[in-house]
Amino acid sequence: MVNVIRLAFSGPRAWAGAAVLVLWPATVVWPQPPQFTNDFGNIGLMQTPTARLAGEGELRMGYSRALPYDFIFMSAQPYDWMEATFRYSEFNNQPYGSNPDEDYLDKSFDFKFRLSREDGLMPEVALGFQDIGGTGLLSGEYLVASKRWGDFDFSLGLGWGRLGSRGKFGNPLGEVLSRFKEPRPTDEPGTPGSFSLSRLFTGRDTALFGGVRWQPEGAPYAITIEREGNDYKSEPFGNDLEVHFPVNLGVSYRLASMDLGLSYERGDQVTFHWALATNLEQEHGPDKVFDPPPTPVSPQRYVTQTDGAGETGAAEAEAQFVEDLRQALARQAFTLVAVDFQRTRGQATIWFRQGRFRNPAQAAGRVARSAASLAPQGYQSFTLVASNDSIEEYRITMERAAIRAAANAEIGVNELSDASHLEPPSVSPRNADYDDFVPYPNFDWGMGPKVRQNVGDPNGFYYGQLWWSVTGEWELTDRLSINGGVGFNIFNNFDDLERVSDSELPHVRSDVKDYLQEGKNNLVRLEANYIWPIAAQWYGRVSAGIFEEMYGGVAAEVLYRPFGQPWAAGVNINRVRQRDYDQRLAFRDYEVTTGHATLYYQYRPMKMRVITSVGRYLAGDYGATLDVSREFSSGARVGVFATKTDVSAEEFGEGSFDKGFYITMPLDMFFPRSVKRTTTFFFRPLTRDGGQKVDDGRSLYGETGDNSFYDFADGWPQVMK
Repeated sequence: MVNVIRLAFSGPRAWAGAAVLVLWPATVVWPQPPQFTNDFGNIGLMQTPTARLAGEGELRMGYSRALPYDFIFMSAQPYDWMEATFRYSEFNNQPYGSNPDEDYLDKSFDFKFRLSREDGLMPEVALGFQDIGGTGLLSGEYLVASKRWGDFDFSLGLGWGRLGSRGKFGNPLGEVLSRFKEPRPTDEPGTPGSFSLSRLFTGRDTALFGGVRWQPEGAPYAITIEREGNDYKSEPFGNDLEVHFPVNLGVSYRLASMDLGLSYERGDQVTFHWALATNLEQEHGPDKVFDPPPTPVSPQRYVTQTDGAGETGAAEAEAQFVEDLRQALARQAFTLVAVDFQRTRGQATIWFRQGRFRNPAQAAGRVARSAASLAPQGYQSFTLVASNDSIEEYRITMERAAIRAAANAEIGVNELSDASHLEPPSVSPRNADYDDFVPYPNFDWGMGPKVRQNVGDPNGFYYGQLWWSVTGEWELTDRLSINGGVGFNIFNNFDDLERVSDSELPHVRSDVKDYLQEGKNNLVRLEANYIWPIAAQWYGRVSAGIFEEMYGGVAAEVLYRPFGQPWAAGVNINRVRQRDYDQRLAFRDYEVTTGHATLYYQYRPMKMRVITSVGRYLAGDYGATLDVSREFSSGARVGVFATKTDVSAEEFGEGSFDKGFYITMPLDMFFPRSVKRTTTFFFRPLTRDGGQKVDDGRSLYGETGDNSFYDFADGWPQVMK
């Protein structure tokens, strides 16, 4: 096999031999080993991609050095057929502007799509786009096939752009449309932030690339050999490189969740990379050993008729049950809101709220276990109502016998689901027998470290602040609350920020440097929110105060959320004023009215959420925002967004239009205790002024929960935990 590998890269005829090896009929399909990261942060060999992808839900981030380039990358696989990579590139041989002490920095996105899986005679095939849009300094497109034979994985691809600059073949697409044969500019950057789709697959020539990776079954290491389709004679800014030897050699090693790579490229360069990986679909964090245990349920079955104790005895038993239930739920970090008894039907309705468990089925299951264990004998079913202050999120009725049987493993969760009934929320007054467990007003507060950050500035990749945050909420009624937060600086490097806004639009966001530098100790938020159910499936909110670090004002929102449907629609409007840079109580002169009509849609088969909003933005521009995200079973969410308004690309400035991505992680992925809160890493390549929204109070979409958008049954495996 060593001779075969050597010959596979010895000349044009050997490429045909490599293709034969890739497509050779296979009678055995070998299990796929873990995939390794290439220099660009994608699944691949070293400089070249393969048709392989990682597992669905994998998230990788890391660093590579392949002089004259340094790459910081983040790659996600939202589906098993798609890979998306963001890369921050530093050109070590090119100064940034007129400053010789700073290297040129560039941002880029890659996408890879699987076209077919490996199956019998057929290889795995993928279509990919490298550095799509924007400057396109390292841009290229490719079609690649991969075929595994024993411990060897062969790849062969056809590259355009940088991946095909070796130019051994004419552009096959040029035979279809002549425009594909037009010269492709490679030494000058395009418009930052734009998507120049017209240059895709263009250029007079293409080239083959590929290689082979040897990885014994079960081994954490692999050895790779590849030949590129790039001749390095058309590098950005005319900094062409000499290739002393056209074959690259490398070794990769997987250490737990870390991917390490070392290679010898172009005959004179040693390159390396490392990447950390996790799987958002499979990883659920440590076991929740610090969660309080659920209430035990005795296997003894209760009789269903009343106990004959009379009205007085029944009332005393109910009162004792309510007190026992309150204590049992409090031990599990739940708050009992109200209880109502329907004696003639043998049913009790229990309102509760909680801030610990993300999974609604798990929360309902814990309340159900407590009720089944403690209720008087005459009550054979319970309607559990999850509430968020004045708003009900869902109602679910569960039979006592089924709860007890499931708690004692006599039936499975599917049988428990079949014996339960999910109902829409009610907007009628509770009028419950016991309804005084949440005293108003009440106050709650918390504090802890947080991080503020500015990522991706052209003058430096990361600027951050370690910050001590103190937050508090004062609930005056079940509808009216006041919440606020302050931050105290511990450490930051914001003084190194130098970028001054050159925006032609009102500086609604681009003065972020001044806010970070002058507001190191600040009043983050001080707002009042009044939230109430207007009618069945209709919700309303009015808010006033300091909404965020840059704006304060007044706002209103209305949301229609039909129960059990995958969509919702809302309208919001606000009048806001810009705050002073020090973020205390003073305001600047700029004032504006903004508002949006928003449609939410959840495509359940793909666990995809699409949010589309149309309206007026902070700079007075009009347009639309599209936000598309995927939620994983761990509760993590990965999404992208883009906004296009009536501001032209020239007027918007660098970036052309607002866009970015975000990753939301549930905090209980990091702790041995259930935590309902999440944290979000939010990235936009550059903070500009077009297409900017204001955070104007507590969103009704978040306040009404996710249960109208997700099948409640998805969480049933957690219901008795």
